[in-house]
Amino acid sequence: MGGRSIFPNRPKDATKETDRRNGPRFGLFSFVEICDSAGEPIVEATIRDLSDNGAHLHVKTTAEIPEKLIVRSSLGQNSYAARLRWISGADIGVEFDEVLRARSDY
Repeated sequence: MGGRSIFPNRPKDATKETDRRNGPRFGLFSFVEICDSAGEPIVEATIRDLSDNGAHLHVKTTAEIPEKLIVRSSLGQNSYAARLRWISGADIGVEFDEVLRARSDY
């Protein structure tokens, strides 16, 4: 998992005082699955933006999202272990277990 390039390189302005990410955000609209730590699908999600360390996802429901999870691309080609960091309505924030290079081929 570590260091693979998975996301487009179009930066999104993230200068809000509440932004706690260590790196720049990248705007993205891509479908993913949220899975439990065993890889079983829980809910579909849409990536709204991300950084090398985490992502902001929009989900249909937050009811069964575990603290430890896997974010899997809609085609099932890439999977990334993560931790749930926050929930706000139908939006969640996750932190990847390994730093990613959020750039090109998701």
